[in-house]
Amino acid sequence: MKSIVLKLLREQNGANVADNFNDTIYSSCQTCLDSVLSLFKQASEGEKPETDTKQIAVEADNLTTHVAA
Repeated sequence: MKSIVLKLLREQNGANVADNFNDTIYSSCQTCLDSVLSLFKQASEGEKPETDTKQIAVEADNLTTHVAA
C-alpha cells in the first residue's frame, strides 16, 4: 500500500489524480488476484503445499488491504 501512495504522490497531476488512483488500485488488485490464482494452481498440483498456503494468505491479505483502501 505504501508503494501505491508514493506512486500516486509522484504522479500527482491535478484532475488526473482520481484516474491515476483508480488505475493504480485496479492494477494492484489484478496483480494480487493473478498471484492468488497461480498459487492455488500450484497448491492443487501438490508443489510445496506449506509454502503455497502461507503465500496465499499473504496475497489474500494484500488484496484485502487494497480493497479496503
